[in-house]
Amino acid sequence: MIIVLGGGLAGLGAGYVLTEGDIPFVLVEKEPSVGGLSKTVHHRGFRFDLGGHRFISDNDHINRLILKILGDRLLRVKRRSKIYIKGKYIDYPLRPFNALTGLGTLNSIFMVADYLKEKIKSPLFHDNILNLEQWVVRNFGHRIFELYFRDYSEKVWGMPCSEISKEWISQRINGLSLGVALKNALLHMRQKEMRTLTDEFLYPDSGIGMIAERLKELIQSKARVFTESTVVEMIHDGERIRELSILTPEGILHREVEHIVSTIPLHTLLGTMKPSPPHYVKEALKGLSYRHLILVTVFLDKEQATDLTWLYFPDRSIPFGRLHEPKNWSPLMAPGGKTHLVVEFFCSEDDDLWNSSDEKLEEITIKELQRLGFFDRGEIMDALTMRIRNAYPVFDINFRENLAVIEDYLKGFKNLSIAGRTGAFSYLNMDHALLSGMDVASKILQEKGTKEGSLKRCYLV
Repeated sequence: MIIVLGGGLAGLGAGYVLTEGDIPFVLVEKEPSVGGLSKTVHHRGFRFDLGGHRFISDNDHINRLILKILGDRLLRVKRRSKIYIKGKYIDYPLRPFNALTGLGTLNSIFMVADYLKEKIKSPLFHDNILNLEQWVVRNFGHRIFELYFRDYSEKVWGMPCSEISKEWISQRINGLSLGVALKNALLHMRQKEMRTLTDEFLYPDSGIGMIAERLKELIQSKARVFTESTVVEMIHDGERIRELSILTPEGILHREVEHIVSTIPLHTLLGTMKPSPPHYVKEALKGLSYRHLILVTVFLDKEQATDLTWLYFPDRSIPFGRLHEPKNWSPLMAPGGKTHLVVEFFCSEDDDLWNSSDEKLEEITIKELQRLGFFDRGEIMDALTMRIRNAYPVFDINFRENLAVIEDYLKGFKNLSIAGRTGAFSYLNMDHALLSGMDVASKILQEKGTKEGSLKRCYLV
């Protein structure tokens, strides 16, 4: 039996390809619903995503798949994002004139001077870049790093920028520098591969979770999906996974294993293996961690609170990092005449915020949003707090070395594949998460020698 662990987009992508190839399998998801981080929550007539997710892809096959499963339910949304800093709203992505002039003439002079100083330095310095701070300073200058990147990045990751790997920001802002941003602003140019600068994105009219739910429907036509289910034990002989025990609402199920596609956190995967991994693997695993997410949603008796898709808060005095207003993504996300704000706190297991009560978090959020002028207290209808574990793999400067140890160990199992953001410990966008699962499944089809295997491989071209 082929078993897919995790019902996020990577697991669903793998399941979709296996379904198309008529290969029997089961999918196991610990939550009551599929989607992982890309799910939509329903609450008293409101809908909201876990943080707000735009869909954009430069892969034609993925775009065709999304159009195929959602069709006319897709909206084209104009991106309107800003950074709130020092009492001012600055365009994001950074648009040069707004970024350079929004915080005053003196700051503008320092920003340009810092940028020019970096540009005249020897290119050899670029080869020595190891961390996020060095990467941003090299591409934007030190003053822009301090104003726009440092505090927000440290709020997200809970560590100094000097300890965050450059790999994270170079993935998220691929190829972008102040010079490129100036060229795009002044000459109205856009480079196709620079998704950071994209002004529009696709969005399902009832929330991003429609993608996962539709994939689940397609999968269930040919395979079994277990929700509210977890792996209890994974028996192996050092070369192959032999048997899997799964705790489901129906009881504990035991399944012989032909192949496992794992998209669950590495700590969970390795923690279920019997015999346990060697000591050196466990030590490497201690060096990898995930950042958690708390969402506090405030439901309002008013038509609209902002005109933005996202608003970022780097200021350390503001406890949360980002908010979005779902109604600005699709009018179907809130009842008529109502709206809601979804606020994100970035946390670790031992943080005070993570261990605070829902009531305290909601009061902190409401007071801060009210102070910022988004609503009056009398307009509040309700509030809801949700905690999401393992939302972001933490890319500290040592993660690559520790991850390599774990990957080498897992590669020793001939019938085990890992995929997805949490499963492969890789910061993937939605389309890349889908592709990672589809890639793994297509390789399984090829190994089985099916005609479908060679056809499904085309999704990766």
